[in-house]
Amino acid sequence: LAQLCGGARRYFGQYRNAGAACAEATRISVTVGEQLELANTELAVGGSIRGTVKEADGDALAEGTGVFVTTYDEDGEYLDETAMNDDGTYAIEALGSGSYFLQFNAYEGNYAPKYYANSTTLEGATAVDVAEGTATSPIDIGLEDGAVMTGTVRGPGGTELDPDADIEVDVRNSTDEWLDSTYVDEDGTYRFEGLPAGDHVVQFYDSGSVYATEFYNNKKTFETANRVSVALGDVRNGVDANLEAGGSISGTISGTGGAALDESSNVVVRALTGEEYWVESAYVQPDGSYQLTGLDSGNYVVQVVDTQGYYVSDYFDDVSTYQSATQV
Repeated sequence: LAQLCGGARRYFGQYRNAGAACAEATRISVTVGEQLELANTELAVGGSIRGTVKEADGDALAEGTGVFVTTYDEDGEYLDETAMNDDGTYAIEALGSGSYFLQFNAYEGNYAPKYYANSTTLEGATAVDVAEGTATSPIDIGLEDGAVMTGTVRGPGGTELDPDADIEVDVRNSTDEWLDSTYVDEDGTYRFEGLPAGDHVVQFYDSGSVYATEFYNNKKTFETANRVSVALGDVRNGVDANLEAGGSISGTISGTGGAALDESSNVVVRALTGEEYWVESAYVQPDGSYQLTGLDSGNYVVQVVDTQGYYVSDYFDDVSTYQSATQV
């Protein structure tokens, strides 16, 4: 298959003799060493969507605001992302004929995300129709002030965080769709801006594996987490957490007959809570030792995998399947 794209984004990508449809493209057969010269192909001039992003009342966005405009096709599949210009305008170029959905998401500034024309969900968005070679405009939108959420993360009993900790705070909506993420500052504080209205779930995860994962307010699962309700323009402070030190699993991995691992191997040990879901992993050290840290209370299956393929994958205690493994 040969796909041709205009580097300056004036022409939309298309397949030879098939436009934008890969399934209908002409297959071109070549053999090793063959030089094949194709007949000239004319690229169609793409369509475009243009508009201006403002505040909901028509005023200009606050200085320093940055907005990404995300394009989805008529089936809701992600296509591309375009940054808004400093003057609030945007232009999405090189589009084929069809219908598109647009999402406006402020990555700098306190504005709630919105789909064109005035929806908080893709399902409720209004499609924008585009024809090749024409500009569809003005597709303008007004953004409303989002919600602000702040909090402080500490260690057990309110102690300062361990220097080795690296705490990520995630916000998801009530249907477990990701909304935003940030890392806590050195003083343990964090801040979100531009959150949509709704009942949100906040998760605290330590990628440094010092502390166990936790949800607000001192809950262990998404289902049991306390929801944090916010409305547009709200400022919600005090969404805090005192994280508990995680448990650990350690041991030693050896080769056949207790021999040292072969130098060509690269062995990883994983703690699994489901056959396809691992929560922590660690590489085996040169002496064969490993340690999985930051684990929540519970039962785990330990899997040993050689990413180089020198050794066959195994489960504790020397069994070949997840179902027959001994839980730890």
